[in-house]
Amino acid sequence: MKKNKICIYLRVGNSSQLNHIDIQKNVVNRFVKCKFKSSFIEYYIDDSCSGRSFNRPGISKLINDIESNKVDIIVVNDYSRISKNLIELYNFINEYLIPRNIQLISVKEGSYKDHKREFDFMLKQILEVE
Repeated sequence: MKKNKICIYLRVGNSSQLNHIDIQKNVVNRFVKCKFKSSFIEYYIDDSCSGRSFNRPGISKLINDIESNKVDIIVVNDYSRISKNLIELYNFINEYLIPRNIQLISVKEGSYKDHKREFDFMLKQILEVE
């Protein structure tokens, strides 16, 4: 049985939320232990970093590992941990994850693949407004 490389990405926006990293980590760890019995887990953490930019050390390391084919699955507490900007999140998924068949799973929202149609529809609506 192949062991999946699970990447857990955690982020909080400011120093007053640092205890939220531990909360996110506990929630995501429980989820991963239930869903993936045989896995290697690596953590990518950005503390006190805005989700409006991809200029963050943790997400940069994650992207580097994606490009080096070291990632099978990314698990987050919710999609806004990756990016608060829906267009940037969509671009991240389409540029890095889909071509490499990497799963993105949110504990709160489920797998991106399960909601792709709704996600694409939402993005289309946003782009039409702009």
